[in-house]
Amino acid sequence: MAKAAKRGEALCPNCREPSPADAVICPACKLTFTQAQRESRQQASAYATEAPKADGKATTVGCIGLVAVVLLLATCIGGDKKDKDAPAATAGAAASPEAAKADAIATYKAVIVATASCDAASSAMSNVMQSGDVVQAYRAADRAEEACLGTGSKIRAIDVPDNLSKEHRTAIEDALEACDTGYVMKWAGARKLKAIIDGDNRPSDLAELQDTTDQMQRAQLLCVGGLVSVATALGATEKDLGIDTKK
Repeated sequence: MAKAAKRGEALCPNCREPSPADAVICPACKLTFTQAQRESRQQASAYATEAPKADGKATTVGCIGLVAVVLLLATCIGGDKKDKDAPAATAGAAASPEAAKADAIATYKAVIVATASCDAASSAMSNVMQSGDVVQAYRAADRAEEACLGTGSKIRAIDVPDNLSKEHRTAIEDALEACDTGYVMKWAGARKLKAIIDGDNRPSDLAELQDTTDQMQRAQLLCVGGLVSVATALGATEKDLGIDTKK
């Protein structure tokens, strides 16, 4: 059974074991944390340290703050470099290499556009959560739930480019399926968090939110890793994809 994180620690999103919040590699399962995961762990640790100790609903928000920050800050599609643990795309000859590269870049950017409102609302919710204002936190969670509701449909509406090899088409299809799953989980997480803020704060509710967060993180890593892997295999650079390598 995973241990609880102590002051200055955060849980690994893979094995749920605690380690120093500024760690780069999990000492338990050896997972190399992505930049987004490192930032999330550090912010979660900081919030857990500063969480209010008062009784009542304010304490409820403090108790769930760690999970909420992980849920809402862990991953946004457009912000990270390629995940090194993501499955690599299989190289394959396309009819037109330049057209195939352009199509892979366009697919990645289409996902960014489709998920932007959900990511923005979720990020705003995490900021409000740290304020300890229960009413504003509830409203922010409600906005995030609404913003993320149709994201899966937008992702499913993205066409897989025809101008790709069979291997790359399959890789993009798998990545888009993971994106769909990840954002359905993000919507479910916002919905569950809203219920918890409103009083459903039993251990089983917190465990359900944590499980949803874990599923979302895994799906989004496969989503981002798959799309970026195909694009870079076809010659796209991080600049082409709009990825900030300085983060």
